[in-house]
This record gives sequence, structure tokens and C-alpha cells, in this order.
Amino acid sequence: MKKLILLFAVAFNLNSNEFLTGSLVDYSGLIKMPNARFNNEGKVSFNYSRYDPYGKYVFQFSPYDWFEGALFYTDINSLGYPDFERGPGGMQSQKDKGFSLKARLFKEGECYGLDYAFCEYLPNVAVGLVDFAGTSLTASEYVVASKSFGRFDLTAGLGWGALGSTDNIGGNPLSILTDKFDQRGSGYSLGLMGGVPGVSTWFRGTTSVFGGVEYVIPKARFYPVNSKIKLEYDSIDHELADFCRECEGDRFESLDSPISLGYEVIVNKNLNFGLYYENMSQLAFRWQAGFNFAKKKDPVLLNTQGDYSDFEYKVYLSLLEDLNSNGILVQKAHYDEKEKTLYINYAQSLYNNEDDARLVVEDYVRGKYSFIKNVVTVPQFGPYVLLAQNTDVTFDWDKKFEDGYIANNKIQDFKPIIKYPVFTYGFRPGFKTHVGSVNKFAFRELSLNVNFVALFNRHLEFNTLYTYPLTDDYKKLNYFPETTRLEPVRVLIQQYLKQGKEGFEFAQLDYVRGFKNGHYVFASAGHFELMFGGLRLEYLYKPYNSKFAIGFDTARVRQRAFDKSLSGFREYETTTSNINFYAREPFFKLNLKLSYGKYLAKDVGYTVDLSRSFDNGSRMGAFFTRTDVSFEDFGEGSFDKGIYVMIPVDFFTLFRSKNYRAAGVVGTGYRPLTRDGGAKIAMNRELYFMVEQSSIFD
Repeated sequence: MKKLILLFAVAFNLNSNEFLTGSLVDYSGLIKMPNARFNNEGKVSFNYSRYDPYGKYVFQFSPYDWFEGALFYTDINSLGYPDFERGPGGMQSQKDKGFSLKARLFKEGECYGLDYAFCEYLPNVAVGLVDFAGTSLTASEYVVASKSFGRFDLTAGLGWGALGSTDNIGGNPLSILTDKFDQRGSGYSLGLMGGVPGVSTWFRGTTSVFGGVEYVIPKARFYPVNSKIKLEYDSIDHELADFCRECEGDRFESLDSPISLGYEVIVNKNLNFGLYYENMSQLAFRWQAGFNFAKKKDPVLLNTQGDYSDFEYKVYLSLLEDLNSNGILVQKAHYDEKEKTLYINYAQSLYNNEDDARLVVEDYVRGKYSFIKNVVTVPQFGPYVLLAQNTDVTFDWDKKFEDGYIANNKIQDFKPIIKYPVFTYGFRPGFKTHVGSVNKFAFRELSLNVNFVALFNRHLEFNTLYTYPLTDDYKKLNYFPETTRLEPVRVLIQQYLKQGKEGFEFAQLDYVRGFKNGHYVFASAGHFELMFGGLRLEYLYKPYNSKFAIGFDTARVRQRAFDKSLSGFREYETTTSNINFYAREPFFKLNLKLSYGKYLAKDVGYTVDLSRSFDNGSRMGAFFTRTDVSFEDFGEGSFDKGIYVMIPVDFFTLFRSKNYRAAGVVGTGYRPLTRDGGAKIAMNRELYFMVEQSSIFD
């Protein structure tokens, strides 16, 4: 009896929410149905699944623990791209691509300030859009609720579109509001070319109920990993919603049942596998791998041993030696005897979050020089100044200077001589992908990247990234990109990948300077990216303590040679220019960038970029661009759009020189299609994010 009681106690103390896994499709969920569960913020993952007639490649990202996005490619095995040499079978199976979103409406067990006894029984509730910017037959919308009971997690929801195609409740409950919800239509019937959100179809047409249950089996002595059993009721009518299941005879017969069963193995929080009996008709499997890049390394606190009881000049020398040897370069220092305050102006490149550097300096000063009551830290670039009061509890800053520029000018007593130039280098692996080609779904390249930096003074530096190829599969990369009336500024990507395996990814001379009252200038000359080089000037006005900034950039660029050589250029050249507006929302750490101007292909329009920042310097975001290029001239996809992630260099750097600048980020982006419209210069760093911490809001 005691063992039975213990078994039930373990079952209901184990929270099934701690063991989130993927699904066969493009959202986290049961097997093919969504649930209302979310990953931790900062989590990104790749999911591959195989169930006839589909293979699914999904990139999922979670900027918050209440929001999930996905970019997916569906491999349709029953259809092929045309191949004029080998006949209608095609080089490979056709692909469908799209985006999906899911957001939490209500959190499980929360009454949001209301004190009701039933609050603990309330479920997680989420709303989602599946393939919402295309003409796909899989486009869906849903509202779903999930509630955990120990090892069990129960899910039920309503679906529209493909998720509502069985019409198992006999109509659309939203028709009570207006009969417009009775008819859905499709992207094709509405004249959409793909890539355009079909808002007028959302939550319309037939509606169906779906649901399921998950049960977690904890690891034990005889079974070293956690696992999960899933049971699902499917609301999709596969004869209506699937891509041509009868295209090759009776290969894909109608599925027998709405019930699916699954068993999943959870190796750890970043890796899991699943095997399923889909609709009681066929076997299916998937795997998911991911990591959380929002986590940051704790600051390395310095040795604070010392016997200083009062100020003397050698305190400056001690500061210089101790901080400089740990990557925090003292530029100037001043001790105010009357206020018992030490002012330190420094430059550092160890931490993407300036607060981490301040914490190191603050802890070091207070630990080694007990007579100092206040510490004012002034970063070299940006006027963000913090005043820390002496406390043994935390290293919080209770007061902020209104003008960091004035505080910086007070620091005159100690100015160490910096021997320029300073040279640094680092090595890290490089990885490129080219997804969606007709010849092959995904091409890959692995390289060794060498980063070399030469600092000539406090404002001028030369920065390069040289790539050396290790392995790739570009031999089969050979297709004719869709041509438009625009200049081919991006569709020539395959030539750059094949002929530019080794060479300088970028090599540029940068001049960056901040002036009084929030004015900044960033001038560059050289090769800015894989495809373009030239001259560029950027100006930014970001007042101290402001959540807003405005600026402009202009560049005269020329297309680089395919081999990435320093001296090689092609004939095409152009001038780009943009007016930029920035806004920072501090609570959600959202960055909004609106820009209007002339793009690389000489088209004119605007870009909306929305990203979420993390404390370690990482960012993930999405963007779209609309220009004076029509949907027809742009081609498939209608307009440029995509998602991206910016990841700290520390995640990848293998080894470095002692003074190598470990701060900074590297980025990767995903576009459903590579087109010429709306193309911008891909700078490896942006002025706004170089000075973004010059505000109490950051």
C-alpha cells in the first residue's frame, strides 16, 4: 500500500510541462495537433519529421516563454519539380514553405489579480496561425487549451482551415457574429501569389474539435531517459487537405482513423525523438535538436586582495594592471577625495551586456579599496553612466547621472598611454546553408573562420573575417534563378558560394565616434559582406535616456567578384540610402526599426524590423520589406521577408589571442526565397546596437 501511495505521489509531483517535445508538423504540440505549451525564452530548435507523403524541416524559435514562431519547408514526395533532361519526375520532390506563429492568451493557474478558488484549475490557452502567409492547403488557425495533472497533460482545441476540415461540429461557432465566417475561400481563389497573409480567410469556414493527452514516464534505474506517450484525436480531413495523395496511383490511401499514437524519448532538454502510428495507418518518426542561446555566462570576478586603506597614486597603477589584464582597459581615472568617489573611464570587449562589465569593476573596486564609497563607471563608447552606492547586499545602482558626457570630462587625473596599434585574432567554425534549391533541398558548407582586428586608435579599427573551406556539397548546386526586371543583386548567390569558398567574407576599415548630446558617426570603407563593398556613412542621434533614436545611412557600393578576392569587382554599382527610426520597449526588450530608402536593386520602399534582445547580447527577430516592385515583378513570395538570430561570438570561438575581443555577435538569417527586391547591405554590426546601452532603459 505504501508503494502504491508513493507511486501516485511521484506521478502527481512530476510536472509534464518540464518535458516539452516537438510534433510531426511545424508547431510544438501533440503528434499533428497543436497544444498550448511553450519553450523557455531564447530557445531555438530544428525539427525533422517523416510521414508519407511528407518530410518536414522546421526551424522553431521562442523569443518569449509565451510566443513561438516557426519557418518550415515541407517535402512533398508525391510531386516533383520538372526536369527537362530527366522528364516530369523532376530533380527532387516539390517543397512547400511558410511561417507559423503561436501566442499564449492565458497562463495556466493564473487569474491575473483575481482571487478565485478555481484559478488553479485554469489551463494554458493559446492561439495560433499555421502557414498564414501562403496559398497552402495546410493553412490553419486554432485556439487550444492545455492543462497538466502531474504526469498527464490534457489538450483540447478548435481548428479552422486544414485543422477544421473534418467539420466535426457542423459549422463555425463564429458565424453567430456574422455569416461572413461561413465561407473561407483560399489563397488561390483570392488571387494571392504566396507570401501574402490571407487575413480575409482566417478563422473562417468549417470548424473542428481536436485534442489529446500526453503522459510522461520518468527515467528509472532500468531506463536511463525520460519518455512520453501521446494519444491524439486528429481534426484534419486528409483527402481534402493533403497534397495529391493519389498522384502516384494508390500509394497514399485515405487514412483509416482520426486516432494517432506516439512514443517519444527525451534524451535531455535539447534532444528528443518520436515514433508514431499515424492515424492507425502508417508509421512516422521525427527528431528535434535545439539549444537556448539566451543564457549568459556569469561575469568573472577579479581578485580583490590588497592592503590599501587610503588613496595614493599607485592605486591608479593597480587599477590599470588588474583591470587591463582581465580585458577591461582603463582609459582614464579620477578620485574625488571629498566625495570619496572613483570615476573610471574604460573600454571592454568581454561582455555584450555592459552591466556585466560594470559589475566586475564595481566588485573589484569595493573589494580592494574599502575607503572608496562611490564608483562611477563610464564606458568608452556611449554616455551611459551609473553611480553605485556602497552596499554589502547587492551591486545595484541607485542613482544615475543625467549627463554621462559631463561625468566623462571630469576624469582627468590619470591617463595611461595606450601603445597603438593593437592586434588581436580569433578562430571559430563557420557554417553556411543554402535552402530551397531545385537541385537539392539544402546545401551546406563547413569552414574555419579567422577573425583579425587591428586597433589604430580609440576610434579607428580594421576588421576582417577570412574563411577557409573544410567541406561542402556545392558540386550539385546548379540552377537557373527566376529572373525579374531588377538587377541581380542576390539571386547570384550560388556563384558566390561555389567560387568564393576561400577568401575574405568582409574586410573593412571602421571609424566610430560619439559626440556630445547623443550624436554618433560610423564610417566604413572596404568589403562589407559577401557580395558588396565600397564606402558607407551612418549617423545616429540617440539622446541620453531616450527610448527613441533616428538616423540615416548612405553607401556607394559595387558588386564583388564571385571569388571573394580583395581586388575583384563586377560592373554593377549603385548608391543606397536610408532614413532610420528606432524604438526600444524596455519591458519586453523589443527593438523596432523602421527604415525608408533606396535598396541595392535601385528599388525604393520601406522595411519593418522587430527583434527581441537578451541580456547576453543575443537577438532574434523578423522583418519584411515592401518596395515599388510589384508582386508579379518580385516573383514567388511577393515581397522580401524573413527571420534571423544573432548569437554571441563566445558560443563559437575555439581559441583566441589573450586580448581578443570576445564580445560581439554573429548572425544567420532565413528567407523563404532569395530575391533581389528589398535587398540591403548586410553589415556585420550596426551603429544603433553598438550604443544601445546608452540609456537607463537598456
